[in-house]
Amino acid sequence: MEVSVWVTVLAVIWLHTTCVDQREEWELLEGKAISWVKAKAGSSLEEFVRAGKKLLKSSVDPKVFGL
Repeated sequence: MEVSVWVTVLAVIWLHTTCVDQREEWELLEGKAISWVKAKAGSSLEEFVRAGKKLLKSSVDPKVFGL
């Protein structure tokens, strides 16, 4: 597992879970992060998202990551 991908997935999930009120401040960064993660993680992205949601106890929709 690539650490950078894992950390980025966790960051996006965390933003959606705890910083919803500041969405305007981070949505551009989120878009860039998701594009990068999709290119790096490939078919493993779903597994990263599933594990991240479990770790952070989040119900973020996987559609955020284009899944």
